[in-house]
Amino acid sequence: MAARGFLFSTAIALGLAACAAAEAPVPVLPDARAGQCHKDSDCKGDRICEQGSCTAPPPQPVEPQAPPAAAPLVSADDEKAALAAAIAGYIAQSKQEAIETSLIESEEFRKLVRGDINGDGLADLAASTLFAIEGSNTDFQHLFVFQQREGKLVLIDSSAADAGKLADFDIAGGHLQVSYLDYAEEDSRCCPSLEYSKQFVAAGDKLVLRN
Repeated sequence: MAARGFLFSTAIALGLAACAAAEAPVPVLPDARAGQCHKDSDCKGDRICEQGSCTAPPPQPVEPQAPPAAAPLVSADDEKAALAAAIAGYIAQSKQEAIETSLIESEEFRKLVRGDINGDGLADLAASTLFAIEGSNTDFQHLFVFQQREGKLVLIDSSAADAGKLADFDIAGGHLQVSYLDYAEEDSRCCPSLEYSKQFVAAGDKLVLRN
């Protein structure tokens, strides 16, 4: 009798176990279309698996761009020597062309601008200074333009201030821009009032007007 009871209990237990096994949930595979995932390969394209969902990867950090290297300069001593030689040559030439004229430079009015005017990546030089004609009340600015070659400054242009008076100049965008003042009909000799500008570039060993 006890044996029959044991067999009956065992049969019931086995039946319950079979039912439990039959009712066990079937694992659901991740649906990449629904954004569900377990690993990156469950996702499409370049999307990655983050906390069970397919998401776009985080943006990659942008590497900072190094600033463009400044155009190498010649030494201050070489720059000073090149300008002094150009000024001395201009004064000597002026004296030859007008025997009674002697120019005196006012060094405190010098202006120097450095930059590339021929696209070779080197710093060229534009410099102006103020000259006075000895024994008169006349003064004027004069512009000298140098090109850097093999670490030295070579004079490529030395011209008076066009038809009027040199107002300002700068080097930018690969060219030299010069502003001038010219005389209106009613202007006195001291004070030209019409401003205009021209752009120049270095071509070979000379300065040419930019189109």
